[in-house]
Amino acid sequence: MVEEKKQLLLKKFEKKRKLTFWYALMLDLMGAASYVVPIYGELIDIIWAPISAVLIKILFKGSKTLTLVEEGIPFTDIVPSGLINWNRYYKKNELKTLEEFLKEHKSKEDIVSNMVS
Repeated sequence: MVEEKKQLLLKKFEKKRKLTFWYALMLDLMGAASYVVPIYGELIDIIWAPISAVLIKILFKGSKTLTLVEEGIPFTDIVPSGLINWNRYYKKNELKTLEEFLKEHKSKEDIVSNMVS
């Protein structure tokens, strides 16, 4: 029973990790899409920079500075700041990220069990 629960949690973690990878990739592609509009591209970046930074902060609970700077400085859209943040969050700090996920899941489980009791 305990082993099944661990496997289920690891599957949920892996699913979340893959999903956030695709979100990060989409954010990078949306940021680079401003190159499609030649004259207004950099103006679009000024609007997109804070939006992208907030989304990165929500996704990875980390610093939004890289994304804000990358999107805000002209001609730096090629830098994949979303994927850099994903890599830092899930690869570089994988154990810490997994522990946070398990704590978050445990908290939710405790709340549900207290409601049922």
